[in-house]
Amino acid sequence: MKIKRGITLMAVTCFLLSGAAGAADLKRAKGTVDNIRQAEPPKVSTTTKPSPVGQPISDYKPKGPSVHAKEPPKPARNLNPQNDPQVQKGYNKHQKAHGR
Repeated sequence: MKIKRGITLMAVTCFLLSGAAGAADLKRAKGTVDNIRQAEPPKVSTTTKPSPVGQPISDYKPKGPSVHAKEPPKPARNLNPQNDPQVQKGYNKHQKAHGR
């Protein structure tokens, strides 16, 4: 009988403690929801730019000197750099077969 009372008392104590903790958690959760639901005031941006309407296009064009680049030279096309007669013979045969 004492064991049943002890177990019952322990169960009731755990239930009450869990209920108290649950109530605190519930109150904290309600506070969080209320904070989320509150409307935030509109934020004014400090980095806004003036409207571009009516401004000349020259305001947006780059003002530095333009860069003039030359086209790179074509690579040297030496397919037989050591002038090997067999390589040259094969190359000539290939060119002849393809009508070049």
